[in-house]
Amino acid sequence: MANQASRPRTIKQCFNDSLPFIQHPTRLVPFEFRPGTKTSQIDAPKFWISTNERGWSEPAHNTLRPMNMNALQEQVSWPEPSMRLACEADVVRAAALYLLHPINQVLSARYPNDYRCNSEVAGSGVRGDVSLLKLGGRRTFAIVEFKRSGIISPMEFADAQRTLTGNPNTHAAEISQHVQNVIAADNGDNRFSAFEGNSFSLMKQAAAYAVQYSTRFVAIFGWDYLVLVYFPELDMNLREPEGCGNYCEITMIPNNPPSPNLRAALLGFLFHAYDATPFTLPG
Repeated sequence: MANQASRPRTIKQCFNDSLPFIQHPTRLVPFEFRPGTKTSQIDAPKFWISTNERGWSEPAHNTLRPMNMNALQEQVSWPEPSMRLACEADVVRAAALYLLHPINQVLSARYPNDYRCNSEVAGSGVRGDVSLLKLGGRRTFAIVEFKRSGIISPMEFADAQRTLTGNPNTHAAEISQHVQNVIAADNGDNRFSAFEGNSFSLMKQAAAYAVQYSTRFVAIFGWDYLVLVYFPELDMNLREPEGCGNYCEITMIPNNPPSPNLRAALLGFLFHAYDATPFTLPG
């Protein structure tokens, strides 16, 4: 595996590399959750089903392999020795250099003249960090949200994880049973969700973004973890659907130590988000 610090790497090459190591806190940091109007109204999903990182990274590599546009020969920024991830703004700055810029160049090359990446596109009570758009900048197909390192805890997410058997014919019944079990286990706070702590706040926020922007695809990045969230029950044809559905699918990719598959997984997730989102405005 090439070391980004040893010699320059192009954008195309960097999807085989890990992100640069940047010093950051590893302790769990409480999420100071200040819900907006829309976020307060939207329920978090009740549970999640795990999906494999290779389901995103392998299609990304297959799509990227024959691409030879000039923009993909640009060299990736070298690591800045002065950088520390002490707050969310530091994560945003580092991600802009090492994660979003390579991905934006690839998406722009694959979808010329119909890809936009805008910051803080305001909605009704919510404002995602980065909105990825198509249809001349009028249709959001994914949201990318940044968090301070230490906000995302896999242990908290683990409490809400459920599994399905290998038989697709029984999945609907299994999901229904999981939903009933979560509702029955509610402790009286009427949250009706197995997510706890920061994970509950994060998923409530992700659900609000999904509903506000009529997208099934939300990525949350805190440098130490990338969380790819897919809401299969959300109706993307409706303007501001009533909710995100009972459950979501999540791919959680650790980045401590740095993962060589993280960039490619996010790229594959966004390829699918672009292609799966209707080329019409929600009505």
